Formats: sequence, structure tokens, C-alpha cells
Amino acid sequence: MKRYDGLRSPRDDRERNALASLRVELQAHAQVEQLGLSALSDADLLRALRARELKVQSAAALVVQERSFRDKHLPIPEDHPGVLAVRARNPALVLDKADNEGRPVVVGLTARHNRFELSLGEVEAFGLWLIEHTVAHAQRIGHEKFTLLFDLADFGWAQMDLPVARKMNELLVQVYPERLGKCLLVNAPYVFLSFYKLVKPFIDEATREKIVFVRDMNHLYEFVPREDLPARYGGPRNFDEDVKSFAQRLFYVT
Repeated sequence: MKRYDGLRSPRDDRERNALASLRVELQAHAQVEQLGLSALSDADLLRALRARELKVQSAAALVVQERSFRDKHLPIPEDHPGVLAVRARNPALVLDKADNEGRPVVVGLTARHNRFELSLGEVEAFGLWLIEHTVAHAQRIGHEKFTLLFDLADFGWAQMDLPVARKMNELLVQVYPERLGKCLLVNAPYVFLSFYKLVKPFIDEATREKIVFVRDMNHLYEFVPREDLPARYGGPRNFDEDVKSFAQRLFYVT
């Protein structure tokens, strides 16, 4: 199996020195024991450093913020009311095969979300639950990142959920820094472009650079093998059957 050690260990002397300085910074933090800061892996700290361009103090603040959030809000149990409410719509799954860069792929059907029927809290709980399982799966196959594939077919007024978009971006930046590899937007209708203009200003530049508007299926296959995709993208898989299979083979976080 191909490993991605470059994501988990320092790539050069600058990263190596920054990593050592960050460990010293965290060791002196008042909550070092409470938040388990001294037990964090090199990969955990390197993600924070890379997200903050190797600025040690800024990375330390990000690590403390992330660990504090985890200490308060995670894990999300699979029987959480929010998780159950969203899962009942079969909106997303993690493919059992990786993309062309070895990252797990989360496929989401935005048309199955309705901002008038689901609360922000419910969607946030489901998002955290799903990302936690995705990250655990990524680490098992030797990667630190994942790919999001959003199918925007039938995107309309009920899916224009600005609070959810802001919250998901916030979580990716503050709780899961440097976890997103690519965000693939498929079947984007014209109406989505207007919504994206509202969303784009609060998406940080590093995340915007990972967003790809997929032109057609051949463009999609440059990122995800066709044979691993549901039939709606020209592959052999059945989305709803795979959702049920995903539920049966949940990637439990340890």
C-alpha cells in the first residue's frame, strides 16, 4: 500500500525546527495535561503548522482551539438525534475506494438537504460524525486528507443554506486544518453560482484553491476512478445501496 509519509513527518529543516518549537510552546501551556497536548503526534502538529504557514504561536493557538473543541464536543455518537435526522435522508457516504491521490472520498447529494427541515445543529452533528469516520479511514489507509465530492444537481432555494456553509467551512479550518485535499463540485447549476458568490468571501484562500468546478465526467475521472463511482457519474455503483453498505461497515473512531 502506498504511504504518504510526507504528510506525517517534516519535509525539510524549516518544518523540523518549527515542529520542535511548537512542542516547546505547547508544553508550557497551562492546559497541557487537560488537553493532552504533549501526546499529540507529529502529524497533528504539522497540520496546524502548515495551516498557519509555520508560524509557531499561531499554530499553537490553533492546536489548543482544536483540542478544546474536541474535549467539549467529540465524539458524536451514531445515535445522536442530529446524526439520525440527517442520515434518514441518505445524503452522503464514504466510498470504499480512494481517489487518484489515495484520499478517501466523501460523496454528498446536496438536493437531499433542506434548510427548512433540518436545523444547523443537526447538520453540524452529522458533519462532525461523518468527518470523524472519514479521517479515521484516511489514517488507516496511510493518508491524512480526504476529498469531498458535492453533487449539486437539483440545487435550489431549499439548499441555499448559508449558515450551514459557513459552519462547515469553520469546522474544516478550525477543527480539521489541512484535512481537506480537494472539494469537487459536480453538476453545478447556474443558481448555485449566485449562492457561491455569497459563500466565497468567508472561505479562506487555502480552501478556495482546493475547490474544483468539475466540467464533465471525464474531468471528474481525473480525480476519482470511474470504476469506483456510482452510476450517476458513469460508474457501476448504486448510491443508495452503497449508503446502506456504508452504514453497515462504519469506520468506528478509536
